[in-house]
Amino acid sequence: MAHSSHALLGKRTRPSNSEEVDDGDEEGGAGGGAAGDFSSISSPRDVRRLLSLLTKALDHNTLMRSKFGSEPSKFLESELALNDVLEQAKVIAAHVTYYHVLVEENAVATIATLLAHENSDVAAQAVAVLREWLDDPLAGVPDNEVEEATKAAMSLADAVVANLAEDLCRSLLRWDENEDVEKQAVSDTLGAVEALVELRGAAAANACMLERSGALATFLLSKLHGGEQAAKRAAQGRSAVEAALAASKARDDPESARAEEAEHAAASIAEPNAVAAADLLSQLLVASTSARGNAGLWHSAEGGAAVSKLAKLTQRTFHSRLDALLSFLAPFMHPSAANVLGKVANGDALETARCALESLCTLAMEPTHAAHLVSELEALELLVSVLKVEPDLRLVSLRAITFILSALTNPSDACSRFVESAGLKPLFNMLMGKLPLLSPSTAARTKPGAQRRAEKECAERCVSVIAAVLEGLSLALTSGDDGAAAAAREAQLACKERVLGKLLEGNCAKLDRVLDIFARYHSSVRAAEAHLPGAGEGDEVLLMRRFDAGLDALRACASVLSHAYCTGDDRLIGRIVTRLGGDGSSGPAMGDVVAVVAEWATELMASMRTSGASSSLVVEARVRLLLACIAQMESKPSS
Repeated sequence: MAHSSHALLGKRTRPSNSEEVDDGDEEGGAGGGAAGDFSSISSPRDVRRLLSLLTKALDHNTLMRSKFGSEPSKFLESELALNDVLEQAKVIAAHVTYYHVLVEENAVATIATLLAHENSDVAAQAVAVLREWLDDPLAGVPDNEVEEATKAAMSLADAVVANLAEDLCRSLLRWDENEDVEKQAVSDTLGAVEALVELRGAAAANACMLERSGALATFLLSKLHGGEQAAKRAAQGRSAVEAALAASKARDDPESARAEEAEHAAASIAEPNAVAAADLLSQLLVASTSARGNAGLWHSAEGGAAVSKLAKLTQRTFHSRLDALLSFLAPFMHPSAANVLGKVANGDALETARCALESLCTLAMEPTHAAHLVSELEALELLVSVLKVEPDLRLVSLRAITFILSALTNPSDACSRFVESAGLKPLFNMLMGKLPLLSPSTAARTKPGAQRRAEKECAERCVSVIAAVLEGLSLALTSGDDGAAAAAREAQLACKERVLGKLLEGNCAKLDRVLDIFARYHSSVRAAEAHLPGAGEGDEVLLMRRFDAGLDALRACASVLSHAYCTGDDRLIGRIVTRLGGDGSSGPAMGDVVAVVAEWATELMASMRTSGASSSLVVEARVRLLLACIAQMESKPSS
């Protein structure tokens, strides 16, 4: 009905100081020449006049609708006029220093009213105006106005967070993306939320993600499964005969059916709003500690109505939002689906999947989520399947595994599950560089520098997972003397033997790789230590430099080497002694491994003072384990 344009706008050009005039007593400024003509703005007064015109147009349209609700032809003209004024309101975005007028005149309340307008075209235009006001507000602002413009932009963002964020997020469930105007409204809504988070960080993320209905999280997750469009296509796009043929194909040729399912899934998440939704979810979880730690938002116990809405949007059944986030991987975990993500829509599907997995990584850092992912959702098994099948998701899946194992209070069961799900083979193959981190199509459009950084991170993550698994399987956390406890301890021991057996394979080639990584990071950390803190810099600055140089990877390598050394296996001990038997002048020595482990144990003991009771027990067990390794390494001859 309304003739609005929802095309994405480019960078705004803002007038220079010389083009602006102060708010004076003249009847009109540069923007007030003709009544209703605001093609340009030259003073705060012009902004007030434009907002007054918008309010009058809205009031008139409301009146006409109330009088002639059943006769659209009689309120059509007022609706078109309202839409035209909204289009003009976008010009205010070129004058951020005047944003204080938007706050003073309560323009946010007007936008909130428009957002609920019965005509979806008008509501969509209101969202477009809001996005234009919020998106990159400092672009093109002269240096001498940046401070004032920043203050004005922040004040508008604060008003939106306080008075409009919830309505903005709930509106996402209103739009029908099969209509072009409403599809653009979704894009504008996601853009406005992203702009809010960039301006106001945690406050904006909390307001949007912790809104009572959970509409934003529900919508963002639905886009990972193709959203309502995919659900409608699934419900309407097949006849009974076609559905029967599809079922027959799945039965007779399951691999082909799975490949077809993966292609359809990849195509649906390559849609622009799906990419934007996945990216926004990742940003929101990084920005909001409260949102990512909220069990009620992510677990099944309190997710009821919102999870039902999610099922309606996607035509799929989920136990929780966390389940919805994880299960989007399901179509891509079978060998028949290998490389499908990198082939679709120039990598857009891959970008969606990566962002979703980044969100999983962020959530996995919370102990309650990590435990739920392992015990209820079989996350480790699914992530291991991805390691085996999908090159483009290997690194981020490995990252998720690292975070899950690191966050768990009692990692023993998770470590056993990782080993039993055949995770060791892809893990050690990645360590040795035998599994590509990119599909051929993705590698062709990836810069060499990015590939080298990925390979470096892969080596670090692999060693971290190996260390975490060895430690988790070594901790004496399975208590009790009954048969079940004994069987659990026996299973853990068997899993640990399988890990150590991997280090022995190929004449200890994988152990050599760990030793090489240890030597590399030992050198870089020592170089960082040699760089003395400058004036005003304390020990924290030096510690950060050490972490930047690879202290975490160095500690993980030392942990793996200490576990290998303490097995009593002559082949492992002999190889470590051969490589580290020098005096340290030409490379790291055995004493360097001991020193790294000892420092780590000391830090863990210090952390026990601030840990909770259950965490303290785990930390204490880890410290005992490290001290036992140190004692054995110091008691055995190093040559």
